Amino acid sequence: MVFSPLAKLVTVADYIPIWDIKQRLVIIQGALKDAAYRQRYRLFLERLRQARLDARLTQVDVARRLRRPQSFISKCESGERRIDVVELQELAHLYRKPLDFFVN
Repeated sequence: MVFSPLAKLVTVADYIPIWDIKQRLVIIQGALKDAAYRQRYRLFLERLRQARLDARLTQVDVARRLRRPQSFISKCESGERRIDVVELQELAHLYRKPLDFFVN
């Protein structure tokens, strides 16, 4: 991927690294979702992190309570790993937030 000095700022949520058949790292644009979708997902990620901070928990604290590695929490918050609805329910319960906090 080539970036020019005039290119827009690229965030992790805009592009997703994957491995192709030939075992080369390839970057695709946000699972081919449109810009509005990516913006909403970035907002979701900000709220996810904010909920953890509001609960006064570190990524390590959350990981221990969910019996997951700290890297799991980090990847969820950065957008590197997608979160399913069951995981979101667990996080919402842990952070003492209603589900609609994350999506509205």
